[in-house]
Amino acid sequence: MLWKLFFLFFKINLFTTSGPASYGLAEKLLVPDVINENKFQQIVTISANIPGSDAIQLAWQVGFHAAHIRGAVIAILGALAPCILLVSALMFGLKFVPQAFIDKFFTGVKPILFLFLCLTAINVFVPNGGINPRSLSILLCGGILLYLQVPVIAIMLIAGVASVLF
Repeated sequence: MLWKLFFLFFKINLFTTSGPASYGLAEKLLVPDVINENKFQQIVTISANIPGSDAIQLAWQVGFHAAHIRGAVIAILGALAPCILLVSALMFGLKFVPQAFIDKFFTGVKPILFLFLCLTAINVFVPNGGINPRSLSILLCGGILLYLQVPVIAIMLIAGVASVLF
């Protein structure tokens, strides 16, 4: 069962890009061989609603349900292995690429990252065509706190509490 958990989570995280994107493949591979449908839905709900990597939380919970602590550790190792291997291969390959090429590449990537961040911000602040006043007020207050040099973690905690309270 431990090898099966390792290779299932290796496959899930090799062929999907993120935790939420991996749920469909995970369901196909895990239900009903490793866990039942009801337990899988409970695990997905918990994984999606607590902070941290959904993929790692999914691996931990499914592994723990299937084979206790050893299963959880093995499932997490399987989930992390594709990332470790791909990043290691990339870093090894970058040794043979001239620095000028890498600089030019990232100069081209920066505007696209900015565009994606802007689109994400628009989706947060203008859901369904209307401006979300709570999000806008939190943004403005966060900007003021940043200007006053309040630590970022404190601003995040304040924003989260303010959103819950108001």
